[in-house]
Amino acid sequence: MSDLLERMKNSPKISSEEFSKLIQRPQKYQADSPCPDNEFYNIVNNEFTRLFLHLSMEDFIEKYMQKRLAGINKDEILKLIHESCLFFNQPDLPTVHEVNNSKVNAQMLSHTNEDLTKDTLYYNLDELLRIGITTIDAFKMILTHELAHRFFKNTKFYGWNQGAWECELACDFFVGVRSQIELISATGMRWALKDSPGSPHHPPGYLRLQIIEFGKEIARKLSASKRTVTLDIYLKAYNFFMEKNAETISKEQQKIISVID
Repeated sequence: MSDLLERMKNSPKISSEEFSKLIQRPQKYQADSPCPDNEFYNIVNNEFTRLFLHLSMEDFIEKYMQKRLAGINKDEILKLIHESCLFFNQPDLPTVHEVNNSKVNAQMLSHTNEDLTKDTLYYNLDELLRIGITTIDAFKMILTHELAHRFFKNTKFYGWNQGAWECELACDFFVGVRSQIELISATGMRWALKDSPGSPHHPPGYLRLQIIEFGKEIARKLSASKRTVTLDIYLKAYNFFMEKNAETISKEQQKIISVID
């Protein structure tokens, strides 16, 4: 899927009627991450076993089976970044820095509006682990979010605080899309976001989780429909979510405004 978005750019448009029918079509649930061992899958998927573990099948795989982020080396980090750039059909990031400063966010993209070759990614491995990004899949998901900012960097988002929430939710939407397309577990990112409060720059975690799940749902339905995947469809899906949840988003923003005023 490395040229996914490139192939979508000039693809046929979809009417609002077609889009409405598409997203309302029921689809059978598909697990995020297939388990490589069928016998193990059957054991863990047993209802009694899962009740005893207090974990869903997906959570169990995320917690016990996936490669851990701790101890990952720089070459592996760069490979994951390269794969994420390919998903958005972007050139590789020219500069990647690991930082250990506690004042630096877990991950941050510094970019210019003019030139992709001047973008820089900073990541703080200790901080990533602290907030719950403990597996390779979780790291891929947070990378997807940051590189979606790069993809949208020349896009004007409208809304409170210069469209900050609208931009963040657009990036989260593509986290869900990639999670489904490449069968990457989003559980780690859910753990990291589930209790996060809203701020002037980021929506509360529950809204972000909702649009991630919505992105996965849309990608599932597009795959099942066998139709040509277009960027237009994904953007219509994002707009659909924002319109449907406009009242909730506005209420959450008012809570933030009442605190900072």
